[in-house]
Order: sequence, then structure tokens, then C-alpha cells
Amino acid sequence: MFTNLLAFHSIFRWLVLAALFATCILFVYKHFTNKILSLKDYRFLQVVCLILNIQFILGVLLFSKSQLALLFWDNFQETVKLRQPRFFGLEHPSMMILGILLFNCFTFKIRNKINTKEAFTYFSKRFILILIIILSSIPWSFSPLTHRPNYRSLELTNF
Repeated sequence: MFTNLLAFHSIFRWLVLAALFATCILFVYKHFTNKILSLKDYRFLQVVCLILNIQFILGVLLFSKSQLALLFWDNFQETVKLRQPRFFGLEHPSMMILGILLFNCFTFKIRNKINTKEAFTYFSKRFILILIIILSSIPWSFSPLTHRPNYRSLELTNF
């Protein structure tokens, strides 16, 4: 079950990234063209928020089953000095929680700015911060800090 959950979490990240980049492009474009935030734009943000929250739930389930995370918390004094256990036991979860929490808060707060031009300015500035937090916390295959594959396949025999 753990390997399938890990694979699904890894695959789902690409949907999360696509949603985040689509949001970035849409909101920056509308910010620079002085558009107003419509209800349709807000609904789009809510869908992106839902995608992020699904990934968060998958991550929490994965964290509760992860041997690496359990090792980190069981031997905190020793493993806090080791890069891989610290990243997956502390840094990755805490930064992702922060990014998703901020995205949820700002999505909720922007609701009051529907039909205003300032909504895109407000959200775009905050969204860049959220994007930096999330992108820096993903275990990329090219990262010198944590080596993980960008894609994991599901093991259909375990279902």
C-alpha cells in the first residue's frame, strides 16, 4: 500500500504543478492587463485549492506510513543531522503545510475582492511566495539535497 500511495502522491504532484503554473500565468496576465477578478476566476482558484488539499491529504497519509519519517521522529537527536531523514521527516512536510495553508488563506481572503482590480495585485504578490515555498520543497531528481525520481509507477499487483 505504501508504494502505491507514494506513486500516486508523486504522480499527482504534476497535476498540482500544472494547476499552480496555470494560476500563475492567468493571474499575472490579468494583473498586467488591469482585469477585475470575476467569480469565474475565483472558482478557478477554488479548484486549484481543492487539488492542493487532495495532495495534502495524500501527503499526510504517506507521512503516517513512511519509515523514513518514523525513523526521523523516533531518533530525532541523531537523524536531525542527516539530510534525507530530516528533509522527509521535517522540512518537506512543514514547508508544504505552510504553502498549502497560505494558499487556502489567501484564496479565502480574496473572496472579498471579487469584482475589483486590486485582487490580482493582492494575490499575485502572495502567490509568488507560495510558489517559491512549494517548488523549493519538492524532492526533485536533479536536487543535490534529495535524490528522488520525478515519476514513480503504480504497482497494480498490490490492489
